[in-house]
Amino acid sequence: MLRQFLRFHLILLMVGVFACQNKRIPTKSAKSGSFNDNDVLEIYTKAYHVNDSITQIYYAISNKNLIYRRADTGSSVYARINIKYQLFGDPSNRNLIDSASLNVYDVVLGEVPEKFLKGFFIVRQKPGYLNYLELDLVDWNKKVKYLHYLKINKSDRACAENYLIRKNREVQVQNHFLKGDTLQIETRRVADERLMAAHLKNDFPIALPPFVLQQANPLKYIPDSTFSISLSQHQFTLCMPGAGFVHIKNSYTKAFEGLTLYTYDETFPGVSNTSEMIGCSRYIMNKQEFETCKTSKNGKEAIDNFWIGLGGSQERAKRLLKSYYGRVQIANRDYTAYHQGWKTDRGMIYIVFGEPSRVYRSKNGELWIYGQDSSPGALKFSFNHTNNPYTTNDYILERSEFFKEAWYSAVDQWRQGHVYTNNIH
Repeated sequence: MLRQFLRFHLILLMVGVFACQNKRIPTKSAKSGSFNDNDVLEIYTKAYHVNDSITQIYYAISNKNLIYRRADTGSSVYARINIKYQLFGDPSNRNLIDSASLNVYDVVLGEVPEKFLKGFFIVRQKPGYLNYLELDLVDWNKKVKYLHYLKINKSDRACAENYLIRKNREVQVQNHFLKGDTLQIETRRVADERLMAAHLKNDFPIALPPFVLQQANPLKYIPDSTFSISLSQHQFTLCMPGAGFVHIKNSYTKAFEGLTLYTYDETFPGVSNTSEMIGCSRYIMNKQEFETCKTSKNGKEAIDNFWIGLGGSQERAKRLLKSYYGRVQIANRDYTAYHQGWKTDRGMIYIVFGEPSRVYRSKNGELWIYGQDSSPGALKFSFNHTNNPYTTNDYILERSEFFKEAWYSAVDQWRQGHVYTNNIH
């Protein structure tokens, strides 16, 4: 039953691209704090540097919560998404480099199947820079605008954006796959005929509560195995190994920059099994509850009983776990670094507190605000970007004992059978 809540069924479709105009429409974030919320716009993006001047931005937009309307004539229905993009050198000073807009249409005869709408557009970007892409996406039938952000690294020819991944000839906008998947990978800016690959098993501890000042153990960059890869006409083939991640880089340099690919099971970014359900529930469990679930001979029954105990009934427990594991899924989707997103600092805060009221981004990090910016009671979490060799998505929370009261208050809400939200938009 829980697996049905957490599984995605992805079907990809190429769509047309047309020019359009903008209108003033209510704005939302392109994600939500509750799973399967009707206000969610699920989007994945991937940048690929074709050469020193052109970068292709590939996208996949779920039609799950798009509104389809009937055309004036005929029996077909259609959805329309307008994408306005702006490329900035820095998200804080907003110096504009490139901008344009396009339309994505999906026209369907009969019943609308659940699928992803897929395509790409081109941005002009000079080499040697780290830039930020801001996307305004408008569902014209729904009259709602969503925001999405993408960091684009063109500062190094060895970085991940210099690789384009295909599976079964389809461009992949995500970087996690199944064991045994065969990938065709293209790179046109990496001037080397031989690459080096390292396989690291991905089993790392979860984030500590925000008021715990103890620092997590540093990541050890020791691979479990290594192998070489030969390039042929700017391409190579890779068969994904077992759990963990593969890091691919130039063989002639000692630098770590390169492409990182993860192996997860088919439920990712959802929760994969009972053990992970128990693990990611640790944020709102006390030590005894966690140990009871972890050591139980029937973990499924133990974690179900935990949620029923919080909700007081199966129906309320169902709503609670749907929201909680929905946040886990979003954390995995947006905050996965060298380990699953739910284990990261940002993932922990998102799961417990929900979506922030406002996010400020800079080259060095992110500031999450819950409540009004000017309010003395606003809760603010500052995350510093760290130079992790395997990912550009690693952010570390500035911890403080100040967060203890807010943390226990939020956890207590969950434990009383309520989904914690503290958003004032």
